[in-house]
Amino acid sequence: MNGSTRWRSAGALLTLVLVSLAWTAATPVPQATAVVGGVPATVEQAPWQALVIVEPDNRLCGGAIIDPGWLVTAAHCVVGFRGDQIQAHVGITSLSETSPGNEAPIAEVIVHPSWDPANFRNDIALLRLATPLATTPRTTRIFLPVGLDAAAWPPAGTPAIISGWGATEFGGQPSNQLQRAQVQVLTGPGETVCGRYGSNFDAAVEVCAGVPGGGVDSCQGDSGSPLVVDVAGTPMLAGLTSVGFECARADFPGIYTRVTTFIPWLQGYLPEAVSDPSMPGNVQVASAAGERLIVQWAAPRVGVQPSAYRVVAQPNGQQCAVAANELACVIANVPAGKVYEVVVTSLLPTGGEVSAEPVQAVSVDGVTSVGSVIRPRRLAQWAGLSLRSRDDVRLVVRPGSRDTCARAGTVTNPRGVRAKDVGLCAVRVSVIRPNGTTSRSIAYVDVRQS
Repeated sequence: MNGSTRWRSAGALLTLVLVSLAWTAATPVPQATAVVGGVPATVEQAPWQALVIVEPDNRLCGGAIIDPGWLVTAAHCVVGFRGDQIQAHVGITSLSETSPGNEAPIAEVIVHPSWDPANFRNDIALLRLATPLATTPRTTRIFLPVGLDAAAWPPAGTPAIISGWGATEFGGQPSNQLQRAQVQVLTGPGETVCGRYGSNFDAAVEVCAGVPGGGVDSCQGDSGSPLVVDVAGTPMLAGLTSVGFECARADFPGIYTRVTTFIPWLQGYLPEAVSDPSMPGNVQVASAAGERLIVQWAAPRVGVQPSAYRVVAQPNGQQCAVAANELACVIANVPAGKVYEVVVTSLLPTGGEVSAEPVQAVSVDGVTSVGSVIRPRRLAQWAGLSLRSRDDVRLVVRPGSRDTCARAGTVTNPRGVRAKDVGLCAVRVSVIRPNGTTSRSIAYVDVRQS
């Protein structure tokens, strides 16, 4: 690694003004890459692929759709430029297809605040679109690896797909047709060696990917294009083409920005896109007689499919767990009269966990419908009291429940409690033995429409 060497530059110029750049171990130069050793592809095979052209110097880069309103690319492609100086095109297979009809105007350029141009670290930027894209077979978001363990994913040996319009050999011309190729992750998150890059590779923020013997790689013009890993049938954005020495050299694989590291930063701009696709959907919680909560949910439509689910009710921590093919469970022994926050969590085969937003519910002792009358013996049972034939019973509707239910009969001779309206009915039940011993408790009743 002595003397003058040539790094893939940040972005290929459409005019093909290529410069041989001096390199030292401390100062790598940005990688502009295209796919070497790839095959022609259509945009339907990579519908998240975007073309990014920086107009002042006609710089060619790539990007990925991560939300209808956002693209992600390499920081070194767009740093220092305004949105009106950048063209982005989506839904195209060939460079010759670019037109105003497939242009996605850029409203804002957001470069990561820790972008390090000296070492090409934290090489990531967001492009906010002026108008959200329609989702079609040619323009579809790539999912972000939310919920996957950044300390373990993707492990070495993981197959990955690269794509772009870059050169098919170092110093060559951009490819008119989109190219794609399979590589593999060569260095796991906890490892430090990437070919012969030495300290120029940082696994905390970068992914090392290529083919052990060389011959397949990104090249000039692919900077910012996606490195995609299939996770249980769902494409996930593992990296962004960043930097590398020449193209497809055996000891110098491609270096890609590690997307998992930047999920918290992306969360600040794209909270919905960073919601994990493996999250359980449409969570519903219903109270059931006997201090139980019945929880139902929908399986994730996309993303890594769960291997099991866990449901927890707080603050007491009661829970239930079911297999992946079950979408409901019952949490028992949930003391009545309290408001609980119920959380459904997908347990992923990768070892990660993804939780849906909490849903609130009140646990009850019994359930009835509007218009019905609950007899004293049933109320005593729901309150956890035993009522014998010679016992007296007193029923008092709590003040906060009087719009929902009312006592039928008198205090000393109650016939029960009548349900008036939908809501929570709290009834204090007193059972008085012939010897004067009194037991008291509260029955919480969920009044529903009949």
